Amino acid sequence: MGPHNRFLLVLLILSISITAFGQVAPPDNLRPDSPFQTLDPAEEQEVLRKQGQVAFWNADYAQMRRVYRQLMQSVEISIDDARWLGHAGQLAGQWNEAVSAYTTVIDRLGEQLDQPQPHDPFERDSLQNFRERALQQRAAAILLTSRIQRFYLNDPIAAERTLKRIYDFNDVFSEPIDSLMRKWRDQLAEIPRADNPENDNSRTLGSRLQQVHSLWFPMMALRELAVVQQQNGVAVQFMSRVSP
Repeated sequence: MGPHNRFLLVLLILSISITAFGQVAPPDNLRPDSPFQTLDPAEEQEVLRKQGQVAFWNADYAQMRRVYRQLMQSVEISIDDARWLGHAGQLAGQWNEAVSAYTTVIDRLGEQLDQPQPHDPFERDSLQNFRERALQQRAAAILLTSRIQRFYLNDPIAAERTLKRIYDFNDVFSEPIDSLMRKWRDQLAEIPRADNPENDNSRTLGSRLQQVHSLWFPMMALRELAVVQQQNGVAVQFMSRVSP
C-alpha cells in the first residue's frame, strides 16, 4: 500500500472511530515498552491497550498488531480490542487478519443486540441508547470489512455477503428506501452551517449530527451493497436513489 493510500486509510479509521465509537486521543506518559511490574490481569490489559495506542500514534503498526493480538488472547474478548486489531491489520496491510478482527466485532455486536426487551422502563431506555450506538458501530465495521474484501482481497462475493448483514437487527430498513432517502436529505439540510456565527449552539448541532449519523453508516452500507451486487451481476433497482 503506497504512502498516499496509507495516509487516507489512517484518516478513514480516525473518522469512523471518532464518529461511531467516540473521541480518539493519544495516551499520555506511557512508553511502548513499559514493564508490567506487578499487575493483575485487568491492569495488564489496560497497560497493553495504552501501548497499542502509543504504537498507533507512532505509526508502529507491527507493534500495534502484536499488542492487540495479545489482548485478543484474553478470556473475555473486548469489542474495542478486536476493532483496533482490525485497524492494525489494515494499516499493516494484513488484510485477512483485519477482516477476521472486524468480523469478530460484527459478531459480538450482533450478540449484544440480540437481547430480549427488558420490562423495566429505565432499562428499556438504557438498552435503546445502547442499540443506537451499537448499530452505528456495527454498520461502520461492516463497511470497513466489505471494502477490504472488495478492493484488497478482490472478493466481491464475500463483500456482498458481509454487506447483507446490515439488515440484521437494523430497524431503519423497515421503511421504504425512498422514505429513508427523504429523511436523510431532510436531516442533512437541517444541520446548521459551521460558518454561520448564529449557529453557536453546540448541543443542538451535536444532536442533529447524531441523527444524521444514525442513518449515515447504514445508508452508505446499503449503497455499497448495491454497487457490489451490480458488480456480481445481481439486478439492482434502487442504486441510483441511494446517495445523499
